[in-house]
Amino acid sequence: MDTMKNVYDIQMLSMRMLLDFTQKVAEAKKNVGYSRPIRRCITYIHAHLHDPITVQQLSACCGLKDRAISQRFRQELELSVPRYIQQERMKEAKFLLEHTDSSIAEIGNLLQFCSQSYFTQIFRKTYGCTPQQFREMKVY
Repeated sequence: MDTMKNVYDIQMLSMRMLLDFTQKVAEAKKNVGYSRPIRRCITYIHAHLHDPITVQQLSACCGLKDRAISQRFRQELELSVPRYIQQERMKEAKFLLEHTDSSIAEIGNLLQFCSQSYFTQIFRKTYGCTPQQFREMKVY
């Protein structure tokens, strides 16, 4: 905020902070029914969406063995660990496309996709359109 020079930029930052906060509250409410280790893993994943995430890191954060984490994810979330991470990264990608001017390549890189084409492929599979099409639909 210190580097912003106009009211519009500050208002946009404030809106993003408000949206982030409400999104985090909603996610926290959804996670109540999960076991403590899975809640810890989910919290870790959300805090590190922009970093590479491994099952070994999740194991260290929640105190379960790698295999146990994978089994618990499948039991409680009905998703594999990599699929859950990808799903959450797609939600973040959608948010960033709606609320920032970052390029599609920058968003893909930020969310740890190996290439823009792979990011576009997964986004299309998830939302039925490319990131560019999505961004164009959201412009009013």
